[in-house]
Amino acid sequence: HRFFSHQPDLNYENPRVQEEILGALRFWLDLGIDGYRLDAVPYLYAAEGTDCENLPASHAFLKRVRREIDTLYPDTVLLAEANQWP
Repeated sequence: HRFFSHQPDLNYENPRVQEEILGALRFWLDLGIDGYRLDAVPYLYAAEGTDCENLPASHAFLKRVRREIDTLYPDTVLLAEANQWP
């Protein structure tokens, strides 16, 4: 997320960050929530020379999230922010 300097800027290239995000999702799903709204997902990854929007790595990570959530919590809603056509 790159909108305010006081907001965290997580390094999604780091596998440990990815695992922590998935762990946080599982934690709340285990408590019984029905789904998530995933905010600012077009900007999860950064790449020099781009506006960092809708990078292939972002799509790959979201597909991983969807796959893992579908496997463990098949009726979960994931609603991701999108600001462009796919």
